[in-house]
Amino acid sequence: QLKNQLRGIEERLKVFRDKIKEIKFKRREAKLAELEIQRRTREEARAVLDAQKRENEIKQQVVERLEKYSRNMKSIVFQVNKRYLTKKRSPLAFIDNIAESGECFIKNQDTPDNDYLFLLYIKGENASERLINDISLEDRTDTVETKVFNPKNVFEASDYIIDRLAILFDRERKEKK
Repeated sequence: QLKNQLRGIEERLKVFRDKIKEIKFKRREAKLAELEIQRRTREEARAVLDAQKRENEIKQQVVERLEKYSRNMKSIVFQVNKRYLTKKRSPLAFIDNIAESGECFIKNQDTPDNDYLFLLYIKGENASERLINDISLEDRTDTVETKVFNPKNVFEASDYIIDRLAILFDRERKEKK
């Protein structure tokens, strides 16, 4: 009778042991699944960060392509404001949005930003496309005209801007007379 009781207890202990093993196995599987998810999210985060880093490098290259032009435009605006504008005419302003939107422009200081004289930009939907396209200069001094320049033709672009500004100022002087 004692043996029968011991067998009954052993059977119940075996059931408990099996349940404990099953619970431990499920916990281990859940822990492994959680670690796998964490590993995947780390890999995904790393991939996203790498993609952002590549995108920022490309954007920086685009900024560097336009930087020569923007410095030249800044210099033109400074020289024109300093030497050639009359006191009655509002000075020119140079707005540099290359880092944000990939464009910069020259406008009259007293006009809104969208009423610019010259807009410098690179056509393209994203930074990768802008890296391979030529530089465009939109001229609104007379009629809307877009000139395309090779990235190395900085001086050609500055000569064009100076010529167009000279024509604009000459036309304004004639209108006032």
